[in-house]
Amino acid sequence: MRLCSQLMLSAAAAVALIGATASPAGAAPIGFQTDLSDGTHIECAWTKKALNCLDYSRIDAPGRCEAGGEVAGWILKSTGKLRSTYFCVDEGFHDWKVLKAGQTFNRSPFKCRVRSDASALTCVNRTGKVTVAKVDA
Repeated sequence: MRLCSQLMLSAAAAVALIGATASPAGAAPIGFQTDLSDGTHIECAWTKKALNCLDYSRIDAPGRCEAGGEVAGWILKSTGKLRSTYFCVDEGFHDWKVLKAGQTFNRSPFKCRVRSDASALTCVNRTGKVTVAKVDA
């Protein structure tokens, strides 16, 4: 059974929620986006306690969201295992830094790297390494 939670993200909410906890007033939220070799588009937002990632290749049919669309994703806390979830997204923040093949996002306690062939995104928290997205062979 897939663990589900709702998190309404709008441009204002993303900036307010993430920006208020991770950035100085008025600064853009902290995070990144990447495109894997199969075209999978992933966006991740950083807070001190969690990395919340959206996988735009896995947009589900509407049903659980009161506004916006349902997008599959993951939450990786500073310790513990990756948790699958979904997010209700309504015009989210899309101006993240772009991670290209071989590049790394490093913001304590998380470190994420796109493989050199862009076939996977792997993140590390205090507990260990987790491949959060991988191109099917």
